[in-house]
Amino acid sequence: VHPDLGFLIPAPSGAARGIGMVRDSYTKCQRNCFPGTAKEREEEDMVERKRVQEIKDQQMAEQEIMDEMKRQFPELSSDTSEGGEGSSLPPRPSPSSTQHKAEHQATSTTKPYSQHELLLHIPLEAQITRSTAVEMLKNILPEEVMKNQIAHLDDAFVLTILLAHERGLGDGSRFFPYIATLPPRPTCALNPASRQSVVDVVTALSVEMGTDVVGWPNEISKAAEVAERIVSTFSAQYKLFVATPPGINFIDSLRWALCHVASRAVAGREAHGRLRLVPMMDLINHDEAADKFYEVVGNETSNDPDGFALHAEENDAGAFIVRSRRHGRSKPLKKGQELMANYNVPKYSPLDWFINMGFVPPERTGKWTMLESGLPPNYRGGFSRKSTGVTGVGAFGSGKPEIQVLRQYTTQSAAQQQQHQQSPQVQQSQQQAQQQQTCQR
Repeated sequence: VHPDLGFLIPAPSGAARGIGMVRDSYTKCQRNCFPGTAKEREEEDMVERKRVQEIKDQQMAEQEIMDEMKRQFPELSSDTSEGGEGSSLPPRPSPSSTQHKAEHQATSTTKPYSQHELLLHIPLEAQITRSTAVEMLKNILPEEVMKNQIAHLDDAFVLTILLAHERGLGDGSRFFPYIATLPPRPTCALNPASRQSVVDVVTALSVEMGTDVVGWPNEISKAAEVAERIVSTFSAQYKLFVATPPGINFIDSLRWALCHVASRAVAGREAHGRLRLVPMMDLINHDEAADKFYEVVGNETSNDPDGFALHAEENDAGAFIVRSRRHGRSKPLKKGQELMANYNVPKYSPLDWFINMGFVPPERTGKWTMLESGLPPNYRGGFSRKSTGVTGVGAFGSGKPEIQVLRQYTTQSAAQQQQHQQSPQVQQSQQQAQQQQTCQR
């Protein structure tokens, strides 16, 4: 974590909180230790030449004074000769020179730390992955439960159970510093306690932002009901084994964990876990123009077309890195400015954003219709949380996150539901969209 990063409450982006530059020592170090521009280097050289000249002038003045004293007092010359070969005292460094060297040594490093490099580097060891959760749950769940239940659960639900347990351990949890950063009321629309506020926000989106919210209350209610069934099932199966925070109902603890996994979990390559909780990185707010989260493969170098200074090794694979970029260009941050990232979920509808993230970004607040690309999926690249090792750009790929399984855990398949719920007008609009897609191809 870059030393100048810290909490911004409230965040400049409008969120309740975010992370950004809370100090400017980085900028000062860049200017004093490693001047970046030609003008800065010229000014630094000029100051250095002036300082050296002042030292020389002081030494010459001291030498002239000493020579004059020798002429007036010959015995002084003999005394200095007895003390050594030199006829003058060694030059004393000026206080300004000593102070300058001390300051430089205190702030300099082995190489410049440019903002073209990394502001966040979260190694795999610091992330909460499925493998991490399974290893830790082995210590509290019977072997039969691990084999017959946990082994068959999706990553999202395994992370939910572990997060609820670690929260119950309090400061005895390995992840207590991370859990302490999570808000007590997560921002997702699945919690029944947020039902009234959800209705208010949906109404505001329709009236003030012009968002098409037709059918939203019904969809949100379905997702909340499915989430409640999942929470009830987990409560009956794991209540005897999973720790519960003092004064908090176990079901409420599961709801809290499920909402945080839904809104914060990040997709990754299957080799290291398709779904993960990444400390610090999940504090970054969304900006469509910002850079995406990048998962290190392990063979990147500074000669890559992307152009950032990274010499990754095999043991770096699975780490996530974040840089400050906007519209594809580096964006140096000043004190008080926020670090942003693109969540990169292009197939998310406004409703998907609202149910999972708890908000709708500006680029999705208006009328929105998704048109499928004319290129085949394999050519477009990317990977979803259900993919199997397909390389993508960033933490999220072209597919919907795995937490969408909440909306698919119904008695009927998603395709059957869509077929039963579609009206003739909807079917007609879909046919028109297909014709338009054919024209685009």
